[in-house]
Amino acid sequence: MAETQDFELTEPYLLYVDKDGFEVETPLDIAETKIGRLRENEIYKHIGSITRLRHCSVKTITNDANLSSVWLTDSSKNGTWLDSEGNVKRIEKGKEIQLFRGDTIMILTGVNEDKTENFWRLQLHDAVTRIVERPRPEGNLIITLLFVKSLKRLHVLKNNLATESIHLTPLEFKLVDYMDSQNQKNGGTPILCDHEALITAVWGDNYNRTRNDLNCLIRDLRKKVYLTVPGVRFMENQWGSGFILYVSQ
Repeated sequence: MAETQDFELTEPYLLYVDKDGFEVETPLDIAETKIGRLRENEIYKHIGSITRLRHCSVKTITNDANLSSVWLTDSSKNGTWLDSEGNVKRIEKGKEIQLFRGDTIMILTGVNEDKTENFWRLQLHDAVTRIVERPRPEGNLIITLLFVKSLKRLHVLKNNLATESIHLTPLEFKLVDYMDSQNQKNGGTPILCDHEALITAVWGDNYNRTRNDLNCLIRDLRKKVYLTVPGVRFMENQWGSGFILYVSQ
C-alpha cells in the first residue's frame, strides 16, 4: 500500500529506558517534571539510590515568542550529574542549570566491584516536527477502526467491512471506552480528552498515576494497533493538552 506523509509537532522530551527496559519518550509539557523513585514523580525508577520524591526536576519555561527553555535542578542526597557534549560533572544542589539539545541527565544507580559507576541516563531532545506515515487508499479503499464495546475490541474496517480485530486489555478498554464516549457526547465528532481526565478514567481517583503512566499505556496500545494496520488514523497527541481518538461510530 502506498503511503502519504503527515507532520506532527511534538514538545521537548526526555528519552530514557524505563524500569521494564523499554525506551520511553516523556514530553516536557508541564511547568515542572519531577524525577524520582516513587510513582508520585512524573518520571520514576524504583532504585534505592534514587531519592523517593523529587531526586531532581526539569522545568520548562515558555517565553512570549512561544520558545521553550529547559532547566534542571538537583534536590537529592546522592547527587545528579550532567553530560554536556561529553563533559560530565556533578551539578550543584539547588542550582538551576539550563539544558540544551543532547544534554544527558545522569542519576547514580549503583557501583560495580571495580568501582565503576552505573547511571540512569535521560537525554533531552528539542521540540521536533515528526513525519507520520499514513496509508494512502488504493483506489476507493478506506481503512478505519471501529470500537466494539460489547466485545472489548477494535475492528479493522476496509470499506466498512470488518477484516481483523484487536483485543484490548482492561486498561486499554477503559481508555478507549472513555474517549469514545466523549466523542459520542460531541455528536460523533472526535474531541480532545485532557491528560487528567484520561488518568482518572483509566485508574480512578485512588491511584497515584502520572502522565508517564498514561504515555506508556498509549504507546503500547498504538504499537499494537499499528502492527495490525500500519499508519491508520487512531489516537493523536495534542501538544501539551491531551489526546484525540479517531474511531468509527
